[in-house]
Amino acid sequence: MVKVHFKNQKKDVHCKDNTLLANLIKAEHIFMEMPCNCMGFCKKCRALIKILSTGKEKEVLTCTYKLKEDIEVYIKEPDLNLISTDGGKSMDVELKPSIYKKELGVIDKTSFLPFMNTIHGYDFSLNAMKKISDFEKAKSSDSLYGILYKNTILNIVDSHEEKILGVAVDLGTTGVSMYLLDLETGDILDKSSFLN
Repeated sequence: MVKVHFKNQKKDVHCKDNTLLANLIKAEHIFMEMPCNCMGFCKKCRALIKILSTGKEKEVLTCTYKLKEDIEVYIKEPDLNLISTDGGKSMDVELKPSIYKKELGVIDKTSFLPFMNTIHGYDFSLNAMKKISDFEKAKSSDSLYGILYKNTILNIVDSHEEKILGVAVDLGTTGVSMYLLDLETGDILDKSSFLN
């Protein structure tokens, strides 16, 4: 049996000799990008290991490294910042999605005027018109928020907490990467990749 200490996760795991380090990482549900599915050519599964008996450190590909002795593993945390490069310089990119959330106000229960008529300068999708009608019938006293695409209200929600999600897909020559994004904050909520 081999003992593996995952430094970032502060976790000790025991496994059989000759287990691939990548397989152990997957079995322990530790995040690491492996877009080539452990074939050894993308080189994204690099980790820094320290052999505990000698103190020697080296960088290995987890998809090809077989465990033969007790080690400590440091897996670099993924950098989730959105960066664009131009002419050798990098810069942060501000996320300005075309779909956004806007507070529309509260339905005035004393008014005979439909709530839709109090919102000026916007077009309404059929779905948004139905939702407004539903909120008016329910006599909602909550502030309503519109989910807009440019100048069209696509949907109506009664909670500022509801997230607007989007998907980004990167079709590369060796792999496909997909990202689930919170369009308001730009946060990456989940991601997945596989061999193209």
